[in-house]
Amino acid sequence: FPVPGNRLQPRVTGTAKLKAILGDLPLQAQANVAAREGAAELADLVVEAGEGAATLRLTGEGRFLLRDPALSLKLAARRLDPALPGRIAGAFGGGRALPVPVDLSLTAESLPIGGDEDLTGLSLSLQAQGRTAEVSSFEASGPGRSKIRSNGSLWFGAAPGALGQVKVEAQDGQRLALALEAQGLQGIAGFITPTPLEA
Repeated sequence: FPVPGNRLQPRVTGTAKLKAILGDLPLQAQANVAAREGAAELADLVVEAGEGAATLRLTGEGRFLLRDPALSLKLAARRLDPALPGRIAGAFGGGRALPVPVDLSLTAESLPIGGDEDLTGLSLSLQAQGRTAEVSSFEASGPGRSKIRSNGSLWFGAAPGALGQVKVEAQDGQRLALALEAQGLQGIAGFITPTPLEA
């Protein structure tokens, strides 16, 4: 029962499910929700993007502000699909914009980059609003005992682009370069020797 002089603070709990399509990318999400004092806490959050064998599964938690709508997410994945970022970017090519600001913290165990090589131990922190995103930090380990760090800005729409800084350190620069060639950076391995690299 409410105590005289105290404001009643209703609490709503339950399970929320969402199905949507972002461009050509099917999305499903489910979470246990506890809403109180202008915010909804999202526990046991599961997000699935894609379909069939290529479905990406993300798990974690989140928080949605109700009065001034904004979403914060902390998600983790085992193995990322290298085609997924392009599909997400393509979904915003027709002028679509995020309906609310999003603060995302994402970790993943691995991301294949071609030539039987992976990036591992990935971590990403970004803040997105409308058709732009600020990457405050990105880190990953890669081939040739490399470490990749980056930050910068992304924008979507009719003319998508990116601007930022990338720092690369590798004990075997040529192995890293060969993996990058598999991603379309042809000829780069011919300029790098199998020695420590910092760029």
